[in-house]
Amino acid sequence: MVQLNNNLLIPVKPVGIQEDYPLSILKDITLLNYSKTLKVLVPFLKDLKIDISYITKIVEDKTTTALQLYNYIIPIYPTPLVKDNIEIKQYKGYSVNINNDIASNTKLHNNRTININKIKFEEESYIRYRLTISKYINIHKNIKKQIKDIISSSDKLQQKKNKMQEIIKK
Repeated sequence: MVQLNNNLLIPVKPVGIQEDYPLSILKDITLLNYSKTLKVLVPFLKDLKIDISYITKIVEDKTTTALQLYNYIIPIYPTPLVKDNIEIKQYKGYSVNINNDIASNTKLHNNRTININKIKFEEESYIRYRLTISKYINIHKNIKKQIKDIISSSDKLQQKKNKMQEIIKK
């Protein structure tokens, strides 16, 4: 990121270590709010002949937290959502305070994390269900014998399934 004299942060491609320029941590930089950022950014991009129609707002909980141009994120001071003609993008993986979140071990739950937790819960529930069934079958020796007889029989698969269902329904 490069910060201009008007406090606008511009994302740039990494070019290696440049000792000629001072490094700053994002939390030490004063961010512009949404309207000031647009007021400075739009003329800047027009001067560079960059198409501004691709600017989108990154919004979380009715707060604009950043702007995005192509795949570059332009951080701004979190500002209440303003209705205008700029497209809104729900992007859960972005946080202005990401450095603080990492340092304080804050867990951010995005859709991916929620889905993974649901899958883990389903897997664990299924494993517990299988364990419960196996304990039940081992306690009831007659059911275990019936199941073994069904499996070793020469009946067709559909007949075996029907017999198993009968045992389960009892």
